[in-house]
Amino acid sequence: MALLGGLAVNGVLTNVPLRLGGDRLQIQQLGRDAVIQTDFGLRLSYDLSYAARVIVPGRYRAQLCGLCGNFNGDTEDEFLTPQKVLAPGGVTGLAASWSSPRPGEACNHGSQDTRPQCPQSRRTVLETDNYCGFLTAPSGPLAVCHSTVTPRHYFWDCVTDTCWAEGDTQVMCASLRAYMGLCQSMAEIDLTGQVHHKLC
Repeated sequence: MALLGGLAVNGVLTNVPLRLGGDRLQIQQLGRDAVIQTDFGLRLSYDLSYAARVIVPGRYRAQLCGLCGNFNGDTEDEFLTPQKVLAPGGVTGLAASWSSPRPGEACNHGSQDTRPQCPQSRRTVLETDNYCGFLTAPSGPLAVCHSTVTPRHYFWDCVTDTCWAEGDTQVMCASLRAYMGLCQSMAEIDLTGQVHHKLC
């Protein structure tokens, strides 16, 4: 199977599935996702357009730090800098705090946030069940996921990203797929063919 025309490993174009280092690292394509799995349980999946997910075994609880959070069970302190303080400037500040320039190069973090503000009228529409509210609808098809993967952050990401994209439903659909993919992997629920949004 070819993953976007193949995968370059040490400069050599290779097809997946692929096993490296005596099965210490496996790379495969599962549905729309490219998936990397290590022998110590780390799993990285990327939908090739919008969302990346990092899943680690529970034995690493409270031992992590960085851009993916600290895995301590408290979702309110995920944006910690290397100095263990909340990053100013949201996600942009978090990314800047963890950046590591190459020797001899200056690192330009850019401005804090140059995206235009989203009009409240557009946000209000996107928050409805016909758009991003589809994620949080208590009796909707994704409600089965809510106890395993809280949809709150995915909902706000969907509203914000789709709003900045001027209501582009492809952005909304990518956000819905990201949540659905995480639900399927975390809750071990197969939603294939069961969840469909009329705009996707």
